[in-house]
Amino acid sequence: MKTNLQVHLILNASLLLTLFCLTYGNLWAQTRTVSGTIIAGDTGEPLPGVNILVQGTTRGSITDIDGNY
Repeated sequence: MKTNLQVHLILNASLLLTLFCLTYGNLWAQTRTVSGTIIAGDTGEPLPGVNILVQGTTRGSITDIDGNY
């Protein structure tokens, strides 16, 4: 049978590992940059005000007057 100290050590270690994994994943995700230009397929002109979303996330941007994001 495990002592209270052993149980607390295991719980604390599990909590720290979980927090580390969550923090590391968030830090990695925030270091990426996506950029580009949206142009109309028929005229080749830049499209201002287009919403850009990273698929599967809630992260996104909007194009500027020159179609850049």
